[in-house]
Amino acid sequence: MRTKSFNKPQFYLKDPKSTKDTKLRVVWYTGFENKPISFHTTITVNPKHWLHKDQKVNKADSSQLDKNLKINNLINNMRNAWCDIEILYRENKSAITNEIIKKRFIALSNGETGVPKAKSFWEAYDDFALRAKKRMKQSTLKVLNTVRLHLVDYERETGDYLSFDRINVKFYDNFIAYLYNERKPKLAPNTVGRTLKTLRTFLRECFKYGICPIYDISFLKDTKVPSHKIALTQADLDKLWNLDVDEHPKYFKVRNLFLLQCYTGMRVSDLMRLSKENIKRITTKKGNKKTEQIYIEYIQEKTGDKVSVPAIKCVPDILAHYPDYNFPVISEQRYNQYIKEVCKLARVDDNDKISYYEGNQRKSKIIPKNELITSHTARRTFVTLCLERGMPAEVVMKFSGHRSLTEFFKYAKHNPEAVNREFIDKWNS
Repeated sequence: MRTKSFNKPQFYLKDPKSTKDTKLRVVWYTGFENKPISFHTTITVNPKHWLHKDQKVNKADSSQLDKNLKINNLINNMRNAWCDIEILYRENKSAITNEIIKKRFIALSNGETGVPKAKSFWEAYDDFALRAKKRMKQSTLKVLNTVRLHLVDYERETGDYLSFDRINVKFYDNFIAYLYNERKPKLAPNTVGRTLKTLRTFLRECFKYGICPIYDISFLKDTKVPSHKIALTQADLDKLWNLDVDEHPKYFKVRNLFLLQCYTGMRVSDLMRLSKENIKRITTKKGNKKTEQIYIEYIQEKTGDKVSVPAIKCVPDILAHYPDYNFPVISEQRYNQYIKEVCKLARVDDNDKISYYEGNQRKSKIIPKNELITSHTARRTFVTLCLERGMPAEVVMKFSGHRSLTEFFKYAKHNPEAVNREFIDKWNS
């Protein structure tokens, strides 16, 4: 349904004081922007023959009929361009701009008759994903693809086809109900929240590029609940290092990579890029005694920060297994699978009670610790053990690569025994 009416353009003389013919200039406020469409026409009029109030050429001009006909044709093309764009883009909830209307006017003036096509919701989303390839990480692009699949599944299963004008409160209620209850498997609250956050990002980019008009999307509220994450203790790491896996190449490889992470705080993406150039040896002299310290230096892929981490505990021994520093590479999926198996062999299997969600229903169960371990557990372990040893958070962040204390402390997963011991020591000191 239309919300605006057509505003007739106004014609002005380019040079009102001229004694010769001068071009007519158009100033047209379309009603969709606070500035007009303005351009000079090919119609020339002597100022003494121009009737500004009537917006036409008077009888004194020998070409009066021809010029007035051209003026009327221009107005008709503007009206048709305005109507075509207004109707089409209102139906698609797309943005209406002066540039779009002007392009349509030029097309009609050149004899084109086909109605332009506004971008559909799906075309806009695919363009959004294409632009994202130039600035986003591969992991983020996977999220965009996953969210698209959720939206496609919703549209197919519910028959509620998506367009910009259908992204409203009713859609929100139906969509999260589908993700929580009808989709198989059901999605957990944090996954639903990430889906809605991505959808909001997409819509804001559509607003930015004028693909659809700006409208209130505050109803697209995401959900976030604390997830159960663990960190290993020093005793757990000692079990892993003392585990005899020499005859199991895949376990030997994964165990070593995992311990490297636990004692350096490296992300998997950085770990898999380690090479000889990242290993530095610095010799210091104290008295007559020389000491060599190994450092692992690298540029963090996520932040671009340079980090230099001293090799501690078993790290020098692990590095010695690879004299040419040709470190093993493994997919993250297999890495996460094998480290669970290694931890089970090392008896890192204390039972842990966890809360989890089936859809939006919270439940709990007892599960062995090794089943919760992933490559990211190593970073939480690094942060937790550093803090338990009294290192200032600002120092640990230099190694972990966190930019804010809020995000950093999400990684601190102190085990109850360590917390209780610290509490008793402080009160008894």
